[in-house]
Amino acid sequence: MPDETVVDPDAIDLKAGAGAGDEPVKTEEAKAAEEKAAADKATFDKAVADKVAADAKAAEEAKDKKPDSFELKLPEGSKLSKADADEIAAFAKEQGLSQEQAQKQLERESKLAAGFEVKSLEQLKEATGQWLEAVKTDKEIGGEGFQKNAELAKRVVTRFGTPEFKAELERTGLGNHPELVRVFVRIGQSMSDDQFVQPGSQTTTQKQSLASKFYGDEKKE
Repeated sequence: MPDETVVDPDAIDLKAGAGAGDEPVKTEEAKAAEEKAAADKATFDKAVADKVAADAKAAEEAKDKKPDSFELKLPEGSKLSKADADEIAAFAKEQGLSQEQAQKQLERESKLAAGFEVKSLEQLKEATGQWLEAVKTDKEIGGEGFQKNAELAKRVVTRFGTPEFKAELERTGLGNHPELVRVFVRIGQSMSDDQFVQPGSQTTTQKQSLASKFYGDEKKE
């Protein structure tokens, strides 16, 4: 009778048929823990996203909030006055602008004012130069008699002009305007040298003579 084959239980490979990459079987407790961790992470992520969205919305609302009054700050060296700033604030309130928008409007206006002043000064400088050349070449007050007439006009301004008037001539450049110089020269020519006296020292006769030259003699009835 042939020998029976006896299988040795110790020789059996209990892992046979199991792939090398197979994961171990998870217990119910492990599955539950993983599900809870995933749920907690989802809750946390949603809370963070909600907070970011809420902060962004609050910032946007604050930006667009229409204030009842504005605290506008004039840029350093601005050519605008406080009255100008107040006017811009009133306009901003009327248009429903935010504080930030109103401030930007003020800065824009300030920049435009500065540019306008620079351009105006350039134009004034060019005009005064042209006026002076016109005086020098004028047939009546220029030419060979320019220096004499310029001195005569200067004496008239010194005699009759107030400090404010002189400052205004300097500021505006009108001291070079041909027609204004012409008036000063004619006034000077109509007066004798002894009539160029200091204010308050002229005699009654001189006063009458000066008034007569300006306004003419009054007719006696």
